[in-house]
Amino acid sequence: MSISVVTFDGDETLWDFQGAMRRALALAADLFAAEGLTLDGEPVTAAWLTQVRDDVAARPAFARARMEDIRRVAFDECGRRTGATGAFIGNVHSVYMRARHAEVKLYPDAMACLREIPAFLGEATP
Repeated sequence: MSISVVTFDGDETLWDFQGAMRRALALAADLFAAEGLTLDGEPVTAAWLTQVRDDVAARPAFARARMEDIRRVAFDECGRRTGATGAFIGNVHSVYMRARHAEVKLYPDAMACLREIPAFLGEATP
């Protein structure tokens, strides 16, 4: 039997998902601050945005939901709690998603590992 496909879960395997997410969440929190939106008079923080996302993700209705959908619902909830408009929250979600993907950084050994796959499979290295 020969192997014809190799797959990876990229997040935390090939790149630093947590770092990219933290940077994107900090940017999202900054957007709330720039609009003067607070949570009970306190600044919106990346930690709070994470907690709301975790609370949404824990609901049975979201057991099989995509993380992007969970994140959007979580931002909607953050908007309701801070008095933000739907348009603002739509912008926060868009900015977060762009930053989340733009901030992905491969681990230092990821490319070397990927280059070894053809040899591991007994094929010529490109």
